[in-house]
Amino acid sequence: MKWAVFTTIARVAADGGLSLDEVVGRLEEITGFGVLSEILNRHFIERGHILRCRRIAADAREALGEIRYSHLPKLRKDMRKEKARLDRFLAFINRVRGGDAETALELEGFVRESLDADRRIAEVERLHAELDAELGGLLIELVEYTEDFEALQKLEASDGVFTEAELAELRPLLGLYGGEVAKRILPGAANAEYVGWRQMHWARVMAESESGTIEHSVADRAYTRYGLILDEVLDASSIEPA
Repeated sequence: MKWAVFTTIARVAADGGLSLDEVVGRLEEITGFGVLSEILNRHFIERGHILRCRRIAADAREALGEIRYSHLPKLRKDMRKEKARLDRFLAFINRVRGGDAETALELEGFVRESLDADRRIAEVERLHAELDAELGGLLIELVEYTEDFEALQKLEASDGVFTEAELAELRPLLGLYGGEVAKRILPGAANAEYVGWRQMHWARVMAESESGTIEHSVADRAYTRYGLILDEVLDASSIEPA
């Protein structure tokens, strides 16, 4: 324990006007540990929600896989039967068209719309593709959040590996205060120049540190997270009005 830290603890503990709980509260206030502990506890709860979401999303995607490989082929087979019915009905309408051409034309349109097998299959396949893409994107995002949390845990257990300035950068970057870009980096720093610069910095730290160490793992995650932020920044700038 550093001497300055020891003397601070001793000075607060020696205050006869404070109860034990008040001493603990005062030390937490000085060190900021109470606030940090509260944030970490909340983050741990949020990680539990993320893990449950991952399980639910994975189950949903598995169900979509079953639809794709089991139900869609059956639907296509059934739709071929529907097309055969459509052909029979249209042939019948053509045979009786001479009696009332206008009604026959209206009936033909109704039958085509009701038994349009190709359109119905296309709609189901389009919906399946959209849901699969959305769930896939969600799963990727949830995995990224989980890896942020694991790096954050290593960061808090690093015990002097990182400087105070690096901790001040890494904690928000890894999502301690929220997942939005604005809560991960400095105000006004959401630009390609700054994000790219910090990404390259952590790439150097990763390259210069020993594989398997906390420093290497956290730097690796910082590099990856800055890359994700850079993608968001570039995407946002590409759709801004001229």
